[in-house]
Amino acid sequence: MAKLPVILFPGTLSQISEHADALLFLSLISGRNPQFLI
Repeated sequence: MAKLPVILFPGTLSQISEHADALLFLSLISGRNPQFLI
């Protein structure tokens, strides 16, 4: 059986898990602060 990677899209700090393979912080990408825009 293939193991699929688990990617979390957390909205808050409490939604982060050490069992995830990756995290994507969308708030940094789509935020309104121009300092954090990519």
